[in-house]
Amino acid sequence: MHVRSLVLVAFVSGTVLGAFAQERVKAKGPADFDTLHAATAEHWKAERFGKCFVSARELVGVVALRRAKVIRAAMPAAPAGYTIEPPDESNPEANAMLAALSAGVGTVIEQTYRGNGNDIRVTVTADSPMLQMFKMILQNPAMLQPNQELVKYSECSAVLETQGQDVTLRFMLQDSLVEGYFNGVDGDFALKMFDQKAVSALNAAIVN
Repeated sequence: MHVRSLVLVAFVSGTVLGAFAQERVKAKGPADFDTLHAATAEHWKAERFGKCFVSARELVGVVALRRAKVIRAAMPAAPAGYTIEPPDESNPEANAMLAALSAGVGTVIEQTYRGNGNDIRVTVTADSPMLQMFKMILQNPAMLQPNQELVKYSECSAVLETQGQDVTLRFMLQDSLVEGYFNGVDGDFALKMFDQKAVSALNAAIVN
């Protein structure tokens, strides 16, 4: 009986394993909003909430990806002598599912400007729940350090910070944090790049 059982198991296993052929898995094509929206609605109506959640999360990723492109396009133009570095396609910003997974800490859009032997890096962290502390600082100028100063725009207040040859400009538009990092320049350079027109353009892209 024991031998027969082993033979039967071996036969069934061989049959099952033999049913699976070698197959190359093709890369999944980029998701589109309409397809994911329809799938999410279909899962919702059928009360397939697990699948609905997965589909909705990827849908959020597609929105975040498109929004990131709009925000990037609204970032300040390169100052004279600088060029904009092409974005890193391996960044979550370039992948809808990764963008969805990063939504818990905010969608991060980065742009680097290179030139004159110095770099400028602009980062927008959109819709992060972790930014309330910075809002408190902007609402209470007494919390600023001696190397920081408050800068007023029509849409927001900003903190300009100088440390040696490094300058940082930070401000919030809606629930998104904008940070500009400069080296080898002064605060006037940073404020010229982020003048009222530049901040208004970013604001329009973020709150639209």
